[in-house]
Amino acid sequence: MPQEIVPREPQIQPSSVPQPLTVQYATRKVMVHTLTSAELDGVASLGNSLNLTFFGLCAGALIAFGIVLSTGSPANPITHATYVALTSVSAMGTLYFGIKAIIDYRESSRKLKALKNSD
Repeated sequence: MPQEIVPREPQIQPSSVPQPLTVQYATRKVMVHTLTSAELDGVASLGNSLNLTFFGLCAGALIAFGIVLSTGSPANPITHATYVALTSVSAMGTLYFGIKAIIDYRESSRKLKALKNSD
């Protein structure tokens, strides 16, 4: 059995009082660059995002293990030594991947600047 469609009132009601409207056009400059696929691949490489991902992972682990060491009291010395070792490994990973991420970012910025200026 088909249902009868009943029109509803529109949700937006027009105002009876006229509102002033100002339209401002912003000027834009569009530049088109011809690039090869190798140049695009070099700029948009996944190495930068992977280093940033592992940096974030190691930094989060460092914070978590640091909180555990500072607030908790482990039951035995082996557990405490394990947390100290995990904190140390996380700190080294944070340092390594942070440095690699900065290097990759600067390299990508340099390549992009070179591509933009190679008119």
